[in-house]
Amino acid sequence: MAEFARENAVNEFVPAFAAEQAVLEDSKRCDILVDRLKLLCGLCNAAAQVLVQTRALVPRHDALARSLHPALTDQIKGWRSRIGVLT
Repeated sequence: MAEFARENAVNEFVPAFAAEQAVLEDSKRCDILVDRLKLLCGLCNAAAQVLVQTRALVPRHDALARSLHPALTDQIKGWRSRIGVLT
């Protein structure tokens, strides 16, 4: 009878242990997912800042291009005439 009781106790312990292990593994996976989500949020914030900064540069770039165009027009014409000889 004692052997049956011991075997029964072991049979009850194994599923409880397996369930506890499963909970621990799930908890570890959740911690990993939370860490990854935090990294993704940081990445999204950084990308948003880059987008804002890039959009802020567009008017400056356009203004620079407009100011350089008249100054470079004659040089570009001369360059094209010299390149035209090579082709």
